[in-house]
Amino acid sequence: MPGDSPPEERTVYVANITPEVTEDMLEELFLQAGPLVKVITRNVRDSTARFALVEFEDEESVIFAIKILHGIRLFDREIQVKPRNNTRQEEAFRRQRSEIDSLHREVEEGRVQSDRRRSGGDGRDRRLQKRQVGVKMAGNGPK
Repeated sequence: MPGDSPPEERTVYVANITPEVTEDMLEELFLQAGPLVKVITRNVRDSTARFALVEFEDEESVIFAIKILHGIRLFDREIQVKPRNNTRQEEAFRRQRSEIDSLHREVEEGRVQSDRRRSGGDGRDRRLQKRQVGVKMAGNGPK
């Protein structure tokens, strides 16, 4: 039985699906994220594109489904899994994405600073040093 929350809070939007993808396939796939109420596929008007709405029994499955299923390939296309627009789930997802993006930036900045400390400058200095060492080594061989 579905939870007390409205259906839109328990639903994900699935984009970039091919005509070969059936509702049964999506049901089997999304069951991995949590118990389902229903799966509906639709064609986009005036287009060959298709999308699906997958409704779960509980809200917790929405973010979990996005985390584990967004970007997987079905019939050579990466599906896009997102929360429904204008929902609490969308807001929670955006907050989590913002936190994750911030952490990724911090990690990347840490790597750049670490590389600079090791090379004594920017990455170009280090590449130049490697080339110079290679030239010296080549010049020290037997004559």
